[in-house]
Amino acid sequence: MKNFRILAVLLLASLGLASSQNFAAAKTFNVLDFGAKGDGATLDTVAIQRAIDAAAGDGGTVLIPRKHTFLVATLDLKGGMDFHLDGTLLISTNQSDYASDGVITASNAPNLKITGAGKISGRSLSFMTGYDAANEWWLFKEWRPKMFVLTGCTNLVVRDITFGDAPFWGLHMLGCENVLVDNVTVENRLDVPNCDGIDPDHCRNVEIKNCHLTCGDDAIVIKATRQTNDFGACANIRVHDCVIRTQDAGLKIGTETTSDIHDILFEHCKILSSSRGLCIQLRDEGNVFNVTFRDIKFVSRYHSDPWWGRGEAISFTAIPR
Repeated sequence: MKNFRILAVLLLASLGLASSQNFAAAKTFNVLDFGAKGDGATLDTVAIQRAIDAAAGDGGTVLIPRKHTFLVATLDLKGGMDFHLDGTLLISTNQSDYASDGVITASNAPNLKITGAGKISGRSLSFMTGYDAANEWWLFKEWRPKMFVLTGCTNLVVRDITFGDAPFWGLHMLGCENVLVDNVTVENRLDVPNCDGIDPDHCRNVEIKNCHLTCGDDAIVIKATRQTNDFGACANIRVHDCVIRTQDAGLKIGTETTSDIHDILFEHCKILSSSRGLCIQLRDEGNVFNVTFRDIKFVSRYHSDPWWGRGEAISFTAIPR
């Protein structure tokens, strides 16, 4: 068996498909083998984290298997792994289950991949106090988690997954560099506020493509939030070939602009509904420059009063916060 393994490595390497190091790193860590139940009722956070921690030193794949639903709170991903989602993650509605304000988190995790055809369900209405019929939106409780908080990650790949029913921001990437977001589907409610789709925040060298997003708040929004640490500018970002349905801005920069945001390209996108099609909102001390919107087809209309847009086709504003 050992000789067969060596021959396989040499064959793959000769074809340019793998090195012996990559071949050895292809181990799979099925969360069921680490005690996860996957019954949708048992909190599986600790068991799944055991699989993540085991894979961290091996550089393998953490498998969330299909035909299972795993109830989770904060999961802390590590660098060098593929967090492969084939089944369903159902987020806990109990704040005490969470170690942070995010469900899927990572900090300074290089070469992290989040992949798979599975889904993360955010159970947004469990974080609401009730529906305001006059204003056509849900009123939220004091606390609600973000679906993703990925901080300081380099060579990050998020591909093929679906997440939805988010109670708050979706894919929030803070201070990340060299990022690919490809074929991600967002299925949020259109009447839940602040459920952004994808938020590159102080990020550089980012490509977002082939994504389908439905969300009540901004669909794809590039920003520079105020932070204790200096994560630098938001720059060199290309968004293309995405289809969007939102009740706020379709493609947006701001409002948070505490650092420079520059060299941004939005192109070849369709916005099926929005309250503002294309939007730049400069509110803070950073500068915004070298931004291109190209080949964008969009529909914009007025919704109810609390929703931020007023049916503008293009909205550019520079107003001190």
